[in-house]
Amino acid sequence: MVLAAVAASVLLLLTGSSQHPPWAEQALQWVAARDGAAHRSVAELVRFDSPRSVLLLCCNQRGPIRGRTAVDDFLTASFGDTLEEGTMGRSFVDVSGVVVEYRFPGDELDRPSGGGPPARRDEAQASEVDGDGDVTQTVHAASLQYLRSRVYDGRLWYGDDLLSARPLVDRYLAAWSGRDPAAVGALYADDATVLDSVLGVRLRGRAAIASWAAGHGGAPLRLDSVPGGGGPALYGYWGDYESHLHAYVAYAGDEGAGCPGGVLARLRIEDGRIVSERRYHDVASLRRCVDTDRLPDGWWAHARIPAPPQDQVTGSVATAGRLVELHNGTPQAEELVRWAMARFPDAGLEAPQVAFVAFGAEAHPQECTGGTWGLATQSDASAHVFLCLTVEQAATTFQRSVLLHELAHAWTWQNIDTSLRQQFVARMRLPAWDGGAVPWSRRGIEQAADVLAWGLSGDAPPAEELAGHGCADLTAMFRLLTGTAPLQPACPPVRRPG
Repeated sequence: MVLAAVAASVLLLLTGSSQHPPWAEQALQWVAARDGAAHRSVAELVRFDSPRSVLLLCCNQRGPIRGRTAVDDFLTASFGDTLEEGTMGRSFVDVSGVVVEYRFPGDELDRPSGGGPPARRDEAQASEVDGDGDVTQTVHAASLQYLRSRVYDGRLWYGDDLLSARPLVDRYLAAWSGRDPAAVGALYADDATVLDSVLGVRLRGRAAIASWAAGHGGAPLRLDSVPGGGGPALYGYWGDYESHLHAYVAYAGDEGAGCPGGVLARLRIEDGRIVSERRYHDVASLRRCVDTDRLPDGWWAHARIPAPPQDQVTGSVATAGRLVELHNGTPQAEELVRWAMARFPDAGLEAPQVAFVAFGAEAHPQECTGGTWGLATQSDASAHVFLCLTVEQAATTFQRSVLLHELAHAWTWQNIDTSLRQQFVARMRLPAWDGGAVPWSRRGIEQAADVLAWGLSGDAPPAEELAGHGCADLTAMFRLLTGTAPLQPACPPVRRPG
């Protein structure tokens, strides 16, 4: 129940036994690891999910997304391989779930018409965790401050539910603070339920809730603020067009012995009444205020922190007279490699010798640092190509250009001599072919790969580094490097990125 409002007999202010790890320490480690995975890539984040996990987005953006593969596809389509970064705030646990607060930076899309500061899309992300430590469901609840902003204006969608949420929460805090059974009972529907699985509180019915409040209320409770500044820590979720509001309320209280406790309550609200309530606790509060030897273990006792993806050989592609090994590949990735290698003979060129093409940034942290999208290295007679992305659907123009750029590096190493390098650098008015003192975008080795990737793509615009060079210049440079014409149809005018 409310940590600061439970009976004094529960709040013994005892420390846990030093012979055991701190209570729920694994939960904190798991939350931190999941947050780190979310900042690195979609592929690493979804490894925390059950194969049957469900993603529920706030406010009728779309229906439930079912299954780990579908969640991966949705997040990748929405954000690319790397998720938008949010700042993690507090986390709260119960025996079978966890809620984590996030603050996301405001951007131009979040600015009200006519200017003004951005409306931050703060969230409470509530997850269910099964007995194997895998996430089975995650709810993204948006801050009511954002939902009521001029940017979103959820009042048009949710009307009375949204307008009445804050007054109801204010009455909730006041009633439990005052140890007033009648005021508490008035908050709940006749058959309402209250669950606090950590402190062993399970109540059903308004009368039972009011009776329990008579002996366990009375601590002054206050609504918390969103971590890092902003409005009240009050979040809302509507599951679909027929459902009612779920309000997530983060608050704190003090039972009078100098031990404030942090709680997050999930309230399901229908017709202005609470029909169900579930409470999660701040781990640090419980450690500080409760004899943790009396508390049950929860999902964290069996939770696993997935290891980062490892580099694995998943197959090979025979194409353009070459056999190329694939690491961490997918059927779509195989098709991308097959297409890219075939572009060389299509242009009358011999395909480069490539030992393998490896996909995914997580398995190649050394090769994929600094925001790079790809890297090629030459080993003996063959090249090693690393693509810091995954291909789960049909390859995009960008993915094709990245692979062609790296394969072009391999081709130049195996086919371009020193004299030709010097001619290219002079014609492009560049300081040098390569060298650490030369900016990356001004190196001949990079611009040569860009020219080849443009000419072999057949449809992609030239890289930004080639801005200022017209179609005739690029065609001439492609001929200089290869002795043949590019695959660009009729050499269209240069299209600038964006």
